[in-house]
Amino acid sequence: MKFSTLLAAVALSAGLVAGGSAVATAETIYVGTYGTEAACRADGSDAPAHPDWTWWQCQQTPTGEWDLYYSTN
Repeated sequence: MKFSTLLAAVALSAGLVAGGSAVATAETIYVGTYGTEAACRADGSDAPAHPDWTWWQCQQTPTGEWDLYYSTN
């Protein structure tokens, strides 16, 4: 392999890694645990306004409760 080709491959790889880490800036914020899905959804849909929060999600836990998360992704 030519030295210039090797340098180009290394530069491309470094750029992809740097770009990938810049894209992976989403943050998930745990809000709380609820006894029912309905209670979780009620609080999720009434989330306080924040310019970075783009969605919320209720996830069922192994114990049958529901965890509420906000996310910037």
